[in-house]
Formats: sequence, structure tokens, C-alpha cells
Amino acid sequence: MVTSNRSSHTRSIYYYFASLTLLVYLVAPEYLLDIPTSYMLKNDLHATAPQVSLFRLLTGIPMYLAFLPGLARDLWNPFGLRDRGFFLLFAPLTACVFVWMGVSGLSYRVLVIGMILVMLSFRFLLAAYQGLIALVGQELLMSGRLSTLSSMFYQTALILAAFASGIVSESLSPRQTFFMMAALAASLGLFGVWRPQFLRGHVYDRPQAQGSNLRGDVRRLLKHRAIYPAVLISFLWWFNPGLNTPVQFYLTNQLHASDATYSNFLGIFAISFIPTYLLYGLLCTRLPAAKLLWWGTIVAVPQMVPLAFVHSGNLALALAVPMGLMGGMATAAYFDLAMRSCPPGLQGTLMMLVLGGNMLAARGGDLLGAKIYAGFPTQGFLYCVIATTAVYALILPVILWVPKHIIATADGVPNPEVDAEVAAEIGAAPSTKVALITGASSGIGAASAELLAKRGYVVYGSSRNPNFKPTGFRPLHMDVRDDESVNHAVARVLQEAGRIDVLINNAGCGLAGAVEDTTSAEALHQIDVNFMGPFRLAKAVLPAMRRRRSGLIVNVSSLGGLFGLPFQSFYSASKFALEGFTESLRYEVSRYGIRVVLIEPGDVQTGFTGSRVMAAAASGSSAYAGPFSTCMRIIEKEEKNGVAPARIAQTICRIVEGDAAGPRYTVGAFSQRLSAVLKILLPGILFETIIGSFYGLDSSETRT
Repeated sequence: MVTSNRSSHTRSIYYYFASLTLLVYLVAPEYLLDIPTSYMLKNDLHATAPQVSLFRLLTGIPMYLAFLPGLARDLWNPFGLRDRGFFLLFAPLTACVFVWMGVSGLSYRVLVIGMILVMLSFRFLLAAYQGLIALVGQELLMSGRLSTLSSMFYQTALILAAFASGIVSESLSPRQTFFMMAALAASLGLFGVWRPQFLRGHVYDRPQAQGSNLRGDVRRLLKHRAIYPAVLISFLWWFNPGLNTPVQFYLTNQLHASDATYSNFLGIFAISFIPTYLLYGLLCTRLPAAKLLWWGTIVAVPQMVPLAFVHSGNLALALAVPMGLMGGMATAAYFDLAMRSCPPGLQGTLMMLVLGGNMLAARGGDLLGAKIYAGFPTQGFLYCVIATTAVYALILPVILWVPKHIIATADGVPNPEVDAEVAAEIGAAPSTKVALITGASSGIGAASAELLAKRGYVVYGSSRNPNFKPTGFRPLHMDVRDDESVNHAVARVLQEAGRIDVLINNAGCGLAGAVEDTTSAEALHQIDVNFMGPFRLAKAVLPAMRRRRSGLIVNVSSLGGLFGLPFQSFYSASKFALEGFTESLRYEVSRYGIRVVLIEPGDVQTGFTGSRVMAAAASGSSAYAGPFSTCMRIIEKEEKNGVAPARIAQTICRIVEGDAAGPRYTVGAFSQRLSAVLKILLPGILFETIIGSFYGLDSSETRT
């Protein structure tokens, strides 16, 4: 029964992508419309050959920049429907452009503008299709079978487009042609409504679908070693100077074959790929992709050699069959390789990068072939065949550059090494990192939680308040003074999110009063929250970080942890302790890939001022009442004029995202940050005199 359900599930995937592939490439304006638009330019608008050439150059620009719509597909989620949203949006948009072309009247300007817009809009549809088929291929371990299916129906669509384009050119007016294309394009919108069973699951929630922000995605793409050989192999395969223009001129000019011979040659050549596509689909579940990649390439290298022996149009048609058969395995293998090489969450970008490179290679190869053919009147065509064979042979050493683990398994066979690589890569992506921030109900903690959440992080913000309900991140009830509460909260995050990548120890409180006026219980409470709290959290998260050999702990200290603040002895003591704890911890855990960073804010505009606790004995009868009152007025004034919490949050975000790799950062007004430097440079008595004077304390009292 399970096997039956699995087969039914697989069939539904085949039906979906077969129909989608066929329709996508029938709508592709570069195929079905290429011949009709050239005839419109030539016959209706009496365009010159240079104008037709310029038209093809301008309208082809979106094809060469196809990776940009691919990147948009990976970053954008229209209507919250992912790829289906692209079909819903861009299919009607493409249809509208075709309708505009139909009603505007035929002119060179309308054709150029309309075709550029259509080509651009269609790239988004193609990006959604390519990204989705690559994602499903990766997740369900069927990239080889989907490569076979896609290649077959792509070839079928091209054959249909080739035959249909001639009929369209002869039978339909330009207006009717564009209306027909509008209807085809609009029908792609049905795939935005159609939601097959495999898209109702968690196809976009799995690791292979997880991406990042723009900067993070570009960085991951450039670091992903597998993309380079995949793009280069496809580029070389499509760079064929011996096909297209040289074959056309050789058949018609030198062999005096009819014009129809060339089109028939291309048709037979295209159809002959299909049997070896099927062979690849049969073998890909039985043999590792590496073997098929090598076999397909070795057979394909001499693909164009038979052309060197062509001496008649009929022989060219006969040799088109073995030539097509020689190329099918390689084509499917290269598409399979491209799908396997996609970085997590960047399927659209890489697949469209490959397609854009293919189009550029095809045009560039044809241009080179035409120049070689024209440059050597007697042997030009032979040199084109040799050049193509040499280019294909270059693919063999590039295969050695392909990471072996990517092509080590057959279709349907799990690959633990690839899974580990995906897990490691998305673990480094901001949108998939998990951050735990203590003291997130207000101030620095709230600002940091909101900023990281906006950057795509999964953020858990803690508070002692059980009714704490933030809107931008996930609430977590926790008391940093309680071991059990801390362990329970950390266990919950690990259970829900699977890991904790970032811990920001921000929870803290302030205690003000003279040492003589402070009770032991008050002092111990200050130390418990500001120092023991970060210790409890670090101890709780370290085992998971150590196992993953990755993590970041940011301890929010204070400038009061670099030098003592008057009447805040135990606050400074707690921060001094946190500074020493952080420095020592860094030695212990750096070998496990865990960073530990200090951030030392100056005065900040937060609720810290209003929530500061005064020592119980710090009353008007205290021997320190006068200087204490003076000092606290200055402290509260400085805090109210301090920097915004968002500024501290921005620094924390830079640390989290790896843009700031130092061990400690002071943040605040320049004069306050300068004080940290003066503490090191000035004699101790002079520095204390300056600090005492700043807080309204007589210097003689400071030295007493």
C-alpha cells in the first residue's frame, strides 16, 4: 500500500512538471515567436538585415541577465504563495503585454518594446519553474528523473514551436499572433491555482529551501564551490561553433540543398535526443550520477564529427539521428548536475544563471562559427566542426572540478554528505539562525530582537513577565535567577527550533547606593541577575553549540565594567565580573567554533533609569545623602540624553552577522567611549579625579 501511494505521488509530480514544462516553453517568446517576428520585420515593416539583427540583440538582453529574475524568485514570495505566486502574477502580466502589442498596431518600436517586456516578464515565469523543479528534485532525490522529464518536454516544445512558427507566420496576422500568445501566456496562470499534493506539504520548509537576505544569498552563492563547474560545463556544451549558421550555409551554399533541408535537419536532430533522454532516466536510479556524467560526456565529445563527412543534404538528414542520440545523455546529465549543485534557497538563481549562460554561449558560439566559416572559404566548415569538438573535449577536465559527493549517488539514494553540507550552509544563513535574547521586553533587548527578526532570524526574546506578548518575535518566559527556569526555556527553544546559534545576555538590573547603605541581600541580587544570569544561560546553551561546533554568545556589559561608577559599586562589580568571565570563557570555547563577545554601552535611553533599585538605607538620613543625590541627578540626566537602544542593537546585529569580529565593542557618546581609553592612558589618581568631578563629587572626597 505504501509503495502504491509513493508511485501515485511520483506520477502526480511527473504529470505536473510534464504539462508545466511543455506550456512554459511553448509560451517562451524566443522560440515560438522568433520566426514570426522576423517575418513581420522583413515583410510587413521592410526592415533591413542590420535592423533584424539589432532587434534580436536588444530583445535578447533579458535572457543574458536571467539570473536576476532567478534571484528575485529566491528572495520574493508574491501573495505568500512562493512559485505559484509568480505564475499568478506574471502570467497575466505577460498576457497583457501581448494584448497591448496586438492592439497597438505593428511598428518597429512596438515590436522592440513589447518583445523586451515580454522577454523580461517571461524570465520570472521561467525562474519560478526552474527553481521549483530543482527544489523538488533536490528534496525528493529525483533530480535525474526530473532532468529527463524536463529535457524531453523541453525538446518536444521546441519541435512543436518550430513547426507551429511556420504555420503561424503564414496563416495568422500579427494581431492574431499576439492574441494567440496572450491566451497561451494567460493559461500559465492556472499553475498558480493548481496545487498538487506534493506542493501541499512542507516543500518550502525543508532545509534545501532555506535562504537568506540579499547580501547573505549572494555571499553563499559565491562561496558554493559546486556552482562553478556546473555553470561552466553547461556553457561549454552550448558553445557549439559547428551548428546553426555554419550548417545552414554549408548545406545550402556548398551542398546546394534546399532551404527546407536545414530546418528538417534541426528537427530530426532534436527528436533524436529523446531516446537517450529516456535511457538516462532509466539508468539514473541504478547508477551514480558521476558515471552517467562521464559516460554521457565521452559519447558527446565527437557528436559533431559526422558533419565533417557530409557531402549531400540527404546524408546530413541521415546523420542527424546518431548525432542527436549522442547528445541526449550528456544534456540530461548536465541538467541533473545543475539541479544537484544548487545552494539551499538559491535554486532559481543558479538554474537561471545556467540558462542565461547557455543562451550567451549559443549566440557566442554561433557568431564564432560564422566568422570561422566565412574566414576560410574552402575548409571553414571543417574547422567549425573541429572547434566544436575541441570545446566539448574541454568538458572532461572540468568534470574533475565537480565536488565528488554531489554526484556520488544514484537518483533516490540518500546522500548524508550532501545533507550535512546543506545543514552547515543554512546554519550560516541569517534567515535560518536562531537567536535567544534575554531581557527582551524593553530597551536594548527589545530593539535587538526586533532588528534581528526583521533581518530574517528566528528570535526568542525572554522576559520574567508571563503576559509578555511581543509582535515581531517569539516570547519566552524565563527568570535568569532560576536554574530550572533557564534550563526549561533553553530546552524549549532547542526542541522547537532545533538549535541556538546566538545567545545575547542582555537581562540586567541596576542597584544604586553607597556600599555602607547596601545590604548583603541587595548586593547578592545584583550579582545574581547581572553576572550569574549570563553564566546560567551560557552553561545551558554551550553543549548544543559545542556539538554543532558553531555559536555566538554576546554578553552585554557596560562602561561601568571598565571603571567603577560612584554609588553603583555592585553594578560595576557585576559588570567587572562579567568582563572577566567573558574573557576566560573565550579561551575555553574558541576551539569549538564558538565566539564570545562583549559589548560595553555607555548611557542609553531605556527604562533602566526608572527601574533602578535604590539601596534601602540610601535615605535622607544617610551619611552619603548629599553626594549620592547629586551624583544620581547627573546619572539620570546623562541616561535620558543617552543614545537610542537602536544604536546598540545595530552594533549587536553587526556582531551577529559577522561584520564585526573583535572581542569587545564600546558603544555610546564619544566622550564616554573616550573615558575607556583614558582609563588606560592616564595615571589612576588623575582618571579618578576626572570621573569624580564629572559626577559632582569633590576631588578631595574622592581621594579620601
